[in-house]
Amino acid sequence: MSRLFAAFAGPAPPPVPEPPIDVLKYHLRNMPLAGAVVYLTVILALHRLLRWREQPLGIPRSVLVMYNLVQVAINAYVAYAIAHAVGGWVFGLGVRDTPAVRHAVYLHYLCKYLDMFDTVIIALRKKSEQLSFLHLYHHSTIVVVWGWVVHTWPAEGSSAVYSYGAWINSVVHVVMSFSYGLTAVGIRPPFKKAVTIFQLSQFGSCIV
Repeated sequence: MSRLFAAFAGPAPPPVPEPPIDVLKYHLRNMPLAGAVVYLTVILALHRLLRWREQPLGIPRSVLVMYNLVQVAINAYVAYAIAHAVGGWVFGLGVRDTPAVRHAVYLHYLCKYLDMFDTVIIALRKKSEQLSFLHLYHHSTIVVVWGWVVHTWPAEGSSAVYSYGAWINSVVHVVMSFSYGLTAVGIRPPFKKAVTIFQLSQFGSCIV
């Protein structure tokens, strides 16, 4: 009977679009802008505090090695978790989003806060040539981007293709941190140029 009445009632009216200001507020609420602001504030404060110090702060080699080992282990786990969640098809094409995929990508998002310690180490060691605008821009915006993705993009039954960016970036961080770890123990990795090419290739693969 309800179907009969629905047939006489005609097609359902189109949904009323949300006002642009409400859409903007929704997206801003789901961007961890505070994390980016705190990051930039801390780095600026460190840079200014150490500007009058002639010698950089010495960071024990063991700390650098441990930090890179942690990065390798965590990013390897995240890469595995994403690959397992999508059944090995890491591109995510044709794969439905699931709670397992969302959880794995959320872990990748949390890793972006861990990556911020790269800049802290650079600032403490007074490696001004590495403290570039591109470096600061990347670390301050990537946490905002992935925070927005994990809070707004995934939806039950939708495509899991968004997980590919998290997977390939985790793999890149495994390779990068392994290379940096070797450098920290005094071993000059012969594949340094290949690491740079791999870093650049991930962006092209994400665009494709």
